[in-house]
Formats: sequence, C-alpha cells, structure tokens
Amino acid sequence: MHHLFFVGAVALIAIVPALSRDRDLMFVQHGKLVETGCHMFNVYRYEFELGDVRVKYVYVTKGKRHLLNIMPRKTGRTTAINLKANPHVANLVAFAPAEMRKYAQKLAERGDEIPPELAHLLRPSATSN
Repeated sequence: MHHLFFVGAVALIAIVPALSRDRDLMFVQHGKLVETGCHMFNVYRYEFELGDVRVKYVYVTKGKRHLLNIMPRKTGRTTAINLKANPHVANLVAFAPAEMRKYAQKLAERGDEIPPELAHLLRPSATSN
C-alpha cells in the first residue's frame, strides 16, 4: 500500500509542473504588452493593449520586498516583478514611470540606495504620469 502511495505522489509531482503555466518572456512591442510561454505542452503568445494592463508598485513589509505587479485585465493573473537589483529597471521606468517613481520614493524614504536609473524620478520636474 505504501508503494502505491509513493508512486502516486511521484506521478503527481511530475505532472503538476508539466501542466503549470511557464511564462518565458514578457515585453512591450508596438504598443502592446506581449507574454509568451508554454501551458500544458502548448506554446502561447498573448498580446494586450497597454491601456488594458494595470501596473502597481507594492512594498511588502515582510521581507522588505519591492514589487511591480503587472495585471492584464483579460487574464486576471498578476505577474510580480522583483525590483531589487533588477537589471531591467530602466525599461520598467519607461513602461511604468508613475509606479517606478513610487518605488524611488520608498527607497528614499527608507534611506536605501537609489539606482541611477531612478534618480531623475525624484526631481521636482519629474512627471507623475
């Protein structure tokens, strides 16, 4: 009986990742947010109008994490991007300047180092789009 349970558990562990959504890339192209990946062995490519994408900066006090949540309204799913030491900060500033300004303000408020790509967002002349 124990062997049957073990085999069933191993099969479940092997199947669940294969059926899970694996997002390979998320990028902006021609004014659309594009997501590509694989789900249940099928390759997919979703395109969302930027006006239909909600973006929100979130500071998680537990663990002191800074996240940029990207939520295409069509899917109802949220992609959380960790902003700490993110090599794509400049791209994220271009994509979501108002939310990245909130990130820069939180870093300044906490006395944390501000990446050079964010420094201009703290100047009074920076727009709050």
